[in-house]
Amino acid sequence: MLNTCDPAGGVLGCNDDFCALQSEAAVNLTAGQSVKIVIGGFGAANIGAGTMTISEPTGGGGGGAGCDNPTVLTLGDNLFTNTASAVTVDLTGLCTLQFTQQIFNTNYFSFTPTETGSYRFSTCNTASFDTKIAVFDGCSGALIACNDDSETCGATALQSELTFAASCGVTYKVSIGAFGVAGFGSGTIAVTQEGTCGSNCPADIDGDGSVNAADLSALLGNWGNSGAGDVDGDGFVNAADLSLLLSAWGTCP
Repeated sequence: MLNTCDPAGGVLGCNDDFCALQSEAAVNLTAGQSVKIVIGGFGAANIGAGTMTISEPTGGGGGGAGCDNPTVLTLGDNLFTNTASAVTVDLTGLCTLQFTQQIFNTNYFSFTPTETGSYRFSTCNTASFDTKIAVFDGCSGALIACNDDSETCGATALQSELTFAASCGVTYKVSIGAFGVAGFGSGTIAVTQEGTCGSNCPADIDGDGSVNAADLSALLGNWGNSGAGDVDGDGFVNAADLSLLLSAWGTCP
């Protein structure tokens, strides 16, 4: 996707092989903006017909380049692109990420849940580049959760997914960026409510109002992954989560 017929005028977004051998790209546009869309084949012999679908996101968009100007995320699929960002988020000493402790080319989003509960943020199989995600309780606040290369996306996937316990009415800041400095692209981040629970009861995984054998089974069944059972929201289900669950055993406060 170009600003003008000449690529030298600016490339807004590009993609190859986003979904199998087909392509998908997301760009942040303004009302009335005119762009040029170029569609073609991978090789000189690739000729055929098809359908191009153009859609608006249900939420999200390009994302804000600064934490004080985020784009709002909603439940469901939110399109994003980081092609115009050069912001680096340094998580050294705060989070365990693969190989590097920074999130490069980061855009900021905000999310305010209308119900207290567990929420999943995922770019699994929907991003054109190697993603990282982190969630904070404010622009200068504490890190709540982070992830790079979630196993729930696939054994060799380079996309991200995390789940954390969110409180109703609290606005969280979500940073989405790349593994490396050269990581640019577009995709979709899916926001899903995993279940409701008491505001002081993140160990109530199934949201039935008590921490019991069903919650323990869910935690053990997802051991080593992110998602259900990640009580402390660090991106992995492990012994720390098991300890928190057992200490909260019984009816939620």
